[in-house]
Amino acid sequence: MTKYVAGLAVLAWLSICGAPGAAEIPDACQAQAPWGAPQWAGTEPPITTLCHRAYVALHDDVKLVPDFVSWSLTAEHALGCLPRKDSFAPDPDLPAGHRAELADYKGHAGVYDRGHMAPNSDFEWDAQVQRESFYLSNMSPQASHLNQWEWERLEEVTRAWALTRGPLVVMDGPIWADPITTIGADAVGVPAAY
Repeated sequence: MTKYVAGLAVLAWLSICGAPGAAEIPDACQAQAPWGAPQWAGTEPPITTLCHRAYVALHDDVKLVPDFVSWSLTAEHALGCLPRKDSFAPDPDLPAGHRAELADYKGHAGVYDRGHMAPNSDFEWDAQVQRESFYLSNMSPQASHLNQWEWERLEEVTRAWALTRGPLVVMDGPIWADPITTIGADAVGVPAAY
């Protein structure tokens, strides 16, 4: 019942948030985003849909961060045990100039982390899937204290729910302030909230 209520809440959110014409989720990624993509109220930013093996992201090609990330989380996946290998890299499916680069995050240690939208620990069940979780297209500049404390706790609770409540579809995305703070030479947008 809870899954259906959550699904209805998401569908209501999708219908309230904007007009038709939102980005499309490819058939290959439907399991990761079964309710489709969000719709923007107002003008949709330039978006590239990235369909990776275990998650789908709608990458904002101006702010250079994902505006939406969705993935399925099962108990089996929540119990993955591969060791973490920090392999941050630009997404090879995005061209230079339309993606964040490692240099954009340099010089911000202690202020902003490369914060996973879809967390690495949800993908420790497969080495390739785990590597894809480190693409910068799955990151946003996240306040270090948030990334290392509250956000990490939220990720842990979500994995616990997958173990106790069954399979989940997890979605997240940024909330933007005006004006948008940026970092790096490529002006990577810093979300105000999530």
